[in-house]
Amino acid sequence: MATVNDTGFKTFTATAVALAKNVRVLLDSSGTISVAGVSDEWIGTTVEDIAASGTGTVRLRNQSGTHFFTASAAITAGAKLYAAASGKVDDGSTVLGGGAPIGFEAIGAATADGDIIECAPTSELTGGVPVILQFPILLATIANGDLLTTFTPGFAGKIVGFSAAVTAPATTAAKASTLNLEIGTTNLTGGSLALTSANMTPLGAVVDATAITAANSFSATDTISIEAASTTAFVEGSVVLTILMRAL
Repeated sequence: MATVNDTGFKTFTATAVALAKNVRVLLDSSGTISVAGVSDEWIGTTVEDIAASGTGTVRLRNQSGTHFFTASAAITAGAKLYAAASGKVDDGSTVLGGGAPIGFEAIGAATADGDIIECAPTSELTGGVPVILQFPILLATIANGDLLTTFTPGFAGKIVGFSAAVTAPATTAAKASTLNLEIGTTNLTGGSLALTSANMTPLGAVVDATAITAANSFSATDTISIEAASTTAFVEGSVVLTILMRAL
């Protein structure tokens, strides 16, 4: 007969892989737990080390009070948290911001991968909803200067990714342009997107910008622009430019 657990803690059996303390875990169809990845639906965090095929206690994710998580990198206090690999969490500052928001905010700071931080529950909607902006463009229209000028998203957030998807290949050799993003009049640190005849083919190819590492936060009134530089004009082809943001 099924029973209700109202303590917020539950004992589970691990798969054949041991689990460290304070990592997010998922539950499989056999009722065993394993470490949760970036995109996995997780049920809670381990409160002790659990041996391979052993049993241990999990704090369920909706249990009240603060929770401990393992950081995947440096995290500042007050940052909204996102799923990271190996059952860890991050603040969404990496390219594509890791996984989905987990509904927690860091109370303490982490200085490095593996640090344990105390976190408080928060709304996932205010924790950083992914927002995607897409702009189709003909490669032959690219010239040095703005491709998009002072677009206002209308919310506060972070730019975490920039990419181009080929919708019609470029076939003429030795053409190129380098794109970057601006918030106001300040360039992002990183996020340089190099378009070339070589990578603008075949149809469906996706080219990612370099890692965005700083100067990527914006307010509700800030504007965003896309700039082109070092252009040798393309003759044909088209792309969809994608900017991935986190609304904070």
